[in-house]
Amino acid sequence: MKIILTTTLLLFTNYTFSQVKFDYLKLEDNQVIFECIYDIDSLSASEIEKVLISTVPSLKNVVNFNNNQSIITAKIKSDKIDYKRYGGKTMTASTFLAWDMDGNVSIVWKDSKYKVTVSNITFTFMNIFTGGSQSMTITDIFTKKNGAEMRTNTKLQESGHY
Repeated sequence: MKIILTTTLLLFTNYTFSQVKFDYLKLEDNQVIFECIYDIDSLSASEIEKVLISTVPSLKNVVNFNNNQSIITAKIKSDKIDYKRYGGKTMTASTFLAWDMDGNVSIVWKDSKYKVTVSNITFTFMNIFTGGSQSMTITDIFTKKNGAEMRTNTKLQESGHY
C-alpha cells in the first residue's frame, strides 16, 4: 500500500509542477517571443545573406525591410497563422489563431545558420459588439502573473506549436 501511495504522489507531483514545453516560443524579459534557428550546412553566411535579401522582402505581409550588417529587420503586418497547414482544425484551434497578427522580425546569420526572432507579437480582431478592433499580445495569451511564467494549459501548448 505504501508503494502505491508513494508512486501516486510522485506521478501527481511531476504532473502538477511540470513546465509546458514550447518548441519555438520563449519567455524573455517577461515577453513571449518566437525564436527558431535554421541550420543550412550547404550554404556559407554570404550565401544565406543573398537568399534572405532576395526572399524576405517578397513575402506577403512583410513590410519595413532593412538589411544592416548581418541582421535583417522587418515587420509582419496583418498576417494570419496557417494552423490548418499543420493539422489544426477550425473548431478545435484557439480562436486567436484566426486573428490578424503583427510582429517585429529580426534575422541574424552566421556560419551556416540563421536565427529568426519575432517579438512584440500582437493579435487583432474585430469586436462585433463595439464595431472596433481589439488587440492582445502573445505575452498576454501565453503567460500568467504579468509575464512571469508560461501558462500550462494544454490547449495553449497545442497553439504554441503552430
